[in-house]
Amino acid sequence: MVDIVYRYCYYWNIDINAQKSHVMVFSQKRYRPPFGIMYGDTFLEETNCIHHLGIDHSGNLRLKDRISNRLQKAKNAMFALASQGVNQYGVNPLVLPTSTRMLLFQLHCTGPSCGTTQPSVTSTA
Repeated sequence: MVDIVYRYCYYWNIDINAQKSHVMVFSQKRYRPPFGIMYGDTFLEETNCIHHLGIDHSGNLRLKDRISNRLQKAKNAMFALASQGVNQYGVNPLVLPTSTRMLLFQLHCTGPSCGTTQPSVTSTA
């Protein structure tokens, strides 16, 4: 199958970087003898995990590593928000920088709750 891709790319003069290409075998077996797949005259490196479009795919078809990775990213995001003053009860204004506090104050006081109203459009008939 890889040979068909190689011949197609050779015919249409398409270059494939074999150093950036990897082979991953999906299997639930604990031990699998290594084997080599060639693209042209270059062996493709075999790997157990591939990061593709933000998702980690593992060759053993288990989700444990993927789930623990996503949980760690969620914890990091939660701690980053907490360090900026965001918690389960809202925003702690004492922790926020002054520029952010001023922006929030301006946003709050330009709404209809502060007595400012939008200019009304009157039509004359």
